[in-house]
Amino acid sequence: VEFGWNNKDANVEQFLSSMKDLQSYGLLSGSIFSSMFGHAEQYGHVTHDDGLSIYWPTGPEPESFHHNNVAYRAMMKNFSDHMFSMSNREVPSTYMMSDIPPVITVLECKPGQWVKVAFRGVAGAHIYKVSVDGQGLGFIEDRQSEPTFIHTGVVQEGSK
Repeated sequence: VEFGWNNKDANVEQFLSSMKDLQSYGLLSGSIFSSMFGHAEQYGHVTHDDGLSIYWPTGPEPESFHHNNVAYRAMMKNFSDHMFSMSNREVPSTYMMSDIPPVITVLECKPGQWVKVAFRGVAGAHIYKVSVDGQGLGFIEDRQSEPTFIHTGVVQEGSK
């Protein structure tokens, strides 16, 4: 069975429940999620614009969600719960964000003018705050395809 989850008429919860029923009758042993991407080695999530890509667990959500990240995250939780259930494991009550910091893969700056940054993100996050010397410079979504330039006068020689 193939199911298009991004269709506005799709009932993901009903579909996942049907899959669990089939498993209980011994007619199904698992599920495969195609186009489910994690983090790339550089620039955040692996991006793939086929209209069916899933950026687990927090997005960015596809256009079909009309920027409703709350609904997207709820659907991702349903998918995650389904994966635990299908593997006969206890479904956690919450999925925690990793406590490992993102890995900075590119960091360049021209003091007083700009910062150029790229990073490999962490599970559970899709928006990152960029700070220098404790002062926020901006937010970067975890869907980078190249390093991001942030124009700012905050960065000076010796900034951290």
